Amino acid sequence: MKAPQNFAQKIKGHKLTVGGMKYELGDSDGADDQLWIYPQNKSANVIRMEFNWEKQWYGVYIAKTGDGNNFHTTLPAFDFVRTSQFLSFGAFNSWMIAKIEDLHKYFEFE
Repeated sequence: MKAPQNFAQKIKGHKLTVGGMKYELGDSDGADDQLWIYPQNKSANVIRMEFNWEKQWYGVYIAKTGDGNNFHTTLPAFDFVRTSQFLSFGAFNSWMIAKIEDLHKYFEFE
């Protein structure tokens, strides 16, 4: 499976509200296999998701806010199946909301 078309451009600056908390997505210098999740509320951490589109898995990497790529926690890889969640941006948006809900505790909100 190839990366979704224009993935980095679509996610960059995209805003989500999940459980009353605001988040902004970011890319990694145009890379179509990584996205950052930046909480807009005060939190200790940010999260990067890295996708392997060909093998259909993604990793989750957690860093202190402002520490860049100095990840202090890496979660085991998660599999995904290319179904409807990657066929439209709206469906991907819904999938991302569910993933952020799953990762909520890792942001360590203050």
